[in-house]
Amino acid sequence: MLKSKENGCQRYDVIVLGCGIAGLGAGRVLKGAKVNFLMIEGSDRVGGRIHTVNMKNLQNNNEIVRVEAGAQWIHGKHNELYQYANQFKMIRTELSEEAEGDYIREDGVHFNAFFVRKIDFKIGQLLEECEKFVEHKSDKNFVFPTSIAEYVEEKFDDFLKTLETNEERTQARQLLDWHRKFQIIDNSCDYFNDISAKDWGNYSFNGESCQTHINVTNGMSAITDKLYEELKNFIRLNKAVKHVLWDAPEGIKIICEDESSYLAQNVICTFSLGVLKQHQMKMFSPPLLRKHKDVIESIGFGTINKIFLKFNERWWDKDWKGLQMLWNDDLDENSHWTKYMTGFDVAYPVPENTLIGWIGGKGAKLIEKITDEEIAEHCTDIIRKFLKDKNIPNPSHVFCSRWNTNKFIGGAYSYTSKNTDNIERWEKILSFPIIKETSNGHKNLLLFAGEAVHEQYFSTVHGAFLSGIQQAELILNFRKKCAKL
Repeated sequence: MLKSKENGCQRYDVIVLGCGIAGLGAGRVLKGAKVNFLMIEGSDRVGGRIHTVNMKNLQNNNEIVRVEAGAQWIHGKHNELYQYANQFKMIRTELSEEAEGDYIREDGVHFNAFFVRKIDFKIGQLLEECEKFVEHKSDKNFVFPTSIAEYVEEKFDDFLKTLETNEERTQARQLLDWHRKFQIIDNSCDYFNDISAKDWGNYSFNGESCQTHINVTNGMSAITDKLYEELKNFIRLNKAVKHVLWDAPEGIKIICEDESSYLAQNVICTFSLGVLKQHQMKMFSPPLLRKHKDVIESIGFGTINKIFLKFNERWWDKDWKGLQMLWNDDLDENSHWTKYMTGFDVAYPVPENTLIGWIGGKGAKLIEKITDEEIAEHCTDIIRKFLKDKNIPNPSHVFCSRWNTNKFIGGAYSYTSKNTDNIERWEKILSFPIIKETSNGHKNLLLFAGEAVHEQYFSTVHGAFLSGIQQAELILNFRKKCAKL
């Protein structure tokens, strides 16, 4: 694999920075093309935001329970990631859903299921209307809403006037508040008002329903473990990158925190957008081009976390699908972190007797400062409160993700932020290579890959995987073109 050494640096044709699913996708292409390449990963494992982990055992009963700290599902079958997992028989037949079950207010009122579906349908209609705004991006005279929140809330106010009673209007507003939190979680943003209306329609459902949540046998890490087995001879773990010197005549120089260094004419950077936001100014020398810096700073990238509670026995009816929590009042700066949750879904198909809760916004960051035991206690208390059942037992296991303080991630995933509304063709900028012609006539090629780079499938695992594949293929085509000159 090693080609040569130059000034103490190991030289390769291509270096991939980061071994998340984007980096692994790129590596697979490069290996298939028999390119001399190296993959560098800062942490002690591959997978990035794919991480199947053991829950914390609170009762010392020796039971090992595995859950997804990060990516939970593959979305749809019409993508390269599903095809890869299916090739190795990793796909489970059971599909998962979310946000089902009983919608209950904190005072114990159970909302009518038909009314819940009615409000869900209406908000879904309004969000679909927002998808059409992207069709007007080339129309300079079109006036876009400042965010999808502005549009949805304005139109929802009109809808409220069609309801017959004050109680219905009150419940509809409380359901809208639940949907605000759901969108904050689903889009990994801090506030509903952060999401661009202009670009809401950029996302593609890949030809399938957005509700197609496909499970992987033995967890999502089974995919990255398989890819690691294919690529382990090309991977260096525990190699956190300190500097990327991308305009040197001899090639792009990578300097790691342990002072090891590497050279390549072509580099694919697959760091999360959270890492790029935090470190781009000191990591890249010279600084990245202004358009790249602006886009990295402007694309949305927030935090969501997950809370798993496993119980020794199922204390709910077998047909019960979970609890969705509604509050009498809206969020404010003094709200407890539990108010940032939408509720608890029954985990399906595994692990058994387990609830999963999602939390976003400020709450997602707050829980990273407290212990799993405290989180489990608060969550169990709140479930007892909403279900009016003091006999609900304490969980046997708990797990809470902490992606914001993970130094190799710095958040969850990207979303279409209104901060990019005034940047022309922003969604294509990071996918275009930076080509630097050096003083000796060579060309250094720096590319970015990852979920935030894909203009249609951002925020998804299959989007990240495809992004890595596409950028590796771009390098191969570039090398072929240069060889003919």
